[in-house]
Amino acid sequence: MQAARVVAQDVAGIDLNCGCPKPFSTHSGMGAALLSTPDLLLDILRALLSNIPLPISAKIRLLPTRAETMHLAARILKTGVRNLTVHCRTRDMRPREKAIHERLAEVVQLGNRRGVSVTCNGDGEGWENWKDIKGATGTF
Repeated sequence: MQAARVVAQDVAGIDLNCGCPKPFSTHSGMGAALLSTPDLLLDILRALLSNIPLPISAKIRLLPTRAETMHLAARILKTGVRNLTVHCRTRDMRPREKAIHERLAEVVQLGNRRGVSVTCNGDGEGWENWKDIKGATGTF
């Protein structure tokens, strides 16, 4: 909240990045570490939504299973965020491993039902590739 309040006058929105797997983020419970503490992640989003008069969004990575990802995405989408970005790799996957775009379509459908946009992240090299991903998943 402190950081959001400091920058609120200078930005158009706040994004909670729960997807960064780098040790400089995860060692202190930030970034992808928040995927392991979903109640804290949701508390942070709710606090931002209640106290910051700007659009709030979140970015996550895929969880190990489809069911876990869908459960977390549903919980995030219920908070009132304006957008959910999904990096289509798990926390332990690295860029050399192909993103799992086929797991995104269900999250996009859930977002559509809730009126929240879902954006894809991961392996988006070039416009043609993004058009294919959008066609397959319905994402932005």
